[in-house]
Formats: sequence, structure tokens, C-alpha cells
Amino acid sequence: MKYKILVVDDMIESLQVIVNFIQRSNPEYTIYQSNSSVAALKIASKTLPDVIITDWDMPVMDGIELIRKLKQENRTKDIPIIMATGVMLTSDNLKLALEAGAFDYIRKPIDPIELTARIHSAITIIQVHRKNLEKKNRELAENALYLV
Repeated sequence: MKYKILVVDDMIESLQVIVNFIQRSNPEYTIYQSNSSVAALKIASKTLPDVIITDWDMPVMDGIELIRKLKQENRTKDIPIIMATGVMLTSDNLKLALEAGAFDYIRKPIDPIELTARIHSAITIIQVHRKNLEKKNRELAENALYLV
């Protein structure tokens, strides 16, 4: 299965570094990019990526606010989001990101092996979630047929 990843960072250099790491780790991924959190909301709603990696410190809407808005929408609420930051590095920052709805947290400068591991973890969770949904849908269909 081909997975879609949305990378959001207002710094073009950081955006390209993350995208290059992802492409090298798995060229099968479809990667969407945005240097604006406002645009990222639209991209996420339209493309429904499997994983989102977002920077924390961005103008107009920071990464925390982006996560909160994504988690409020039915279409995007279940997408795992990895917070990437080179500024907000304390345990309190980690706690804030997780409480906002981040799935995971990675510090900049990005380590390619760590990034690959965190994406892999997010995708594994997605796979389990989808299998559980398929199983429940199958059970509901069987129960409906049984009732009829």
C-alpha cells in the first residue's frame, strides 16, 4: 500500500531536508509539502494524508493550533501527527504537543533514522486501526444480514 505524508514547515530548507529524508527512506511514499499551516489545513482535508509532520514555530498559525484544528475535523481527526521542533525542546513542550493531539514528537535537527522510525510507528498504528475498522464493519454487515 502506498502511504501519503504531508510535511509542513515554514522554513523551506527544513521542509526540503525532511522531504529528502523521507524520499530516501521509502520512495514509495507520496509526499505533500506546505510552507504554511493555513494551506496545510486545506491540503490535509483534500488529500487525507496517512501521516502529517509539522513544525511547531510557524507564523499565522503555529503547529499546536494546526494540530488542534485537524483534530476538530471528522475527516482529519484520526491522522497521526508528528510534531517537529528545534525550539520547543523541554518536557513541558512535549507534554503540550501530546495534549494538543500530536501522535509523536521529534527534535530538530532531524535524525533520518529517528524520523524513519517515527513514521514507521505511525503507519503501523494506521494499519492496525484500519484492520480493526474493517473487522467491525464486516461484523456489522454480518449482524445486519443475520437480522434480515
